[in-house]
Amino acid sequence: SIKEKITWKGRLTKLGSGTLALGGAAPAFVTKDGTVPMANSNVLAVAEGRLKPLSAEAFTGLAVTLASGTGIAVDVPADTTDGVGKYGMLLTGAGSSLTVQGTEVPVSIDVPEGVVAKSQFVPICTVSTEAAGALRGKFVLAADVRAAFDGSVTIEERADAVADTVTFGAKLTRGMVLILR
Repeated sequence: SIKEKITWKGRLTKLGSGTLALGGAAPAFVTKDGTVPMANSNVLAVAEGRLKPLSAEAFTGLAVTLASGTGIAVDVPADTTDGVGKYGMLLTGAGSSLTVQGTEVPVSIDVPEGVVAKSQFVPICTVSTEAAGALRGKFVLAADVRAAFDGSVTIEERADAVADTVTFGAKLTRGMVLILR
């Protein structure tokens, strides 16, 4: 776990079956002089395993590429006030993008200890409306998601015409059990 900002200009490739979790304040990836990088100068290539956003701001200026067979893990946010948990990966800034090389991206939903999974929308990523077209139909639920939540889970997209963005997310709807005797 790296607690400091990472500075680079080029490509970082994540290998191995584990999960790379990125968080922190904006921007986590900056040029040496502290500015947000130019388009395609900071490429995060996920070649294996999963990527997990811990803050939306950590992806400012990153060109994220997900190889075929890689996935995304998102947490059910404990708090959604003041934008916490609002965006998943926010990929709308200069140089930010998401490229999916396979036909689908499996999405896992993690419920942190002490957080009750209630009916809600759990963001995966937010992109510009223009970029959303290339991602439609790509996000699918990982095989283990339904077992972890008592209710229905679907992938949904929500457009924000004012911000000219689309947020892809998992819609969790609490199930109901009715016992008749």
